[in-house]
Amino acid sequence: MNFGDWASLLSTVSVAIVVLLNMRNLSKPREDILVRLARIEAGVDGIQGRLDRIQNTQVQTDHRVNDLERKLGQVEESVKSAHKRIDTIEKQGGQHHAGVL
Repeated sequence: MNFGDWASLLSTVSVAIVVLLNMRNLSKPREDILVRLARIEAGVDGIQGRLDRIQNTQVQTDHRVNDLERKLGQVEESVKSAHKRIDTIEKQGGQHHAGVL
């Protein structure tokens, strides 16, 4: 082999090495992007889990509010009934029943 053949071979090998290194470097940013996407996906999954817990808490809170509204309605009816009884007692001469109240 003469000098020209060696130079040509060396040039070809150099180009091949540069191409391989560049291909390797090109895959690194893609790996970085994949890592970032995986982190984002994990974050979204975490947010979804929190939203699910918030929704469950909201449903439980709605049930408790509905129960309290029902109980408040019962108390209002009881108070209304008690006022009617008190009014009746007062009309019948509440002075005689004052000790009972």
